[in-house]
Amino acid sequence: MPPVSEQESRYSPTFNISRIHEYNEVIRQLAEDKEAHYLYVFDSLADDTGFLPAGTSEDGIHPYGKYYPQWLDYLKTHTVLEVRR
Repeated sequence: MPPVSEQESRYSPTFNISRIHEYNEVIRQLAEDKEAHYLYVFDSLADDTGFLPAGTSEDGIHPYGKYYPQWLDYLKTHTVLEVRR
């Protein structure tokens, strides 16, 4: 899961940075258990304080479409080069 804005994190019991880190850890562990690859996309959109930067989202959760290429670039540079069978 990607980050949320600092404001959203401060006021949302569900979509806050602590919970997102917990969700991401559960997803990472599930991927490990299933021997699947896990990409930590959080870093692709987080600013240096660990939040979705101000002005990148109307609701503090979903980034505007113009930030999707940034996310895509992260995915392209963090792909698995070799598939084990």
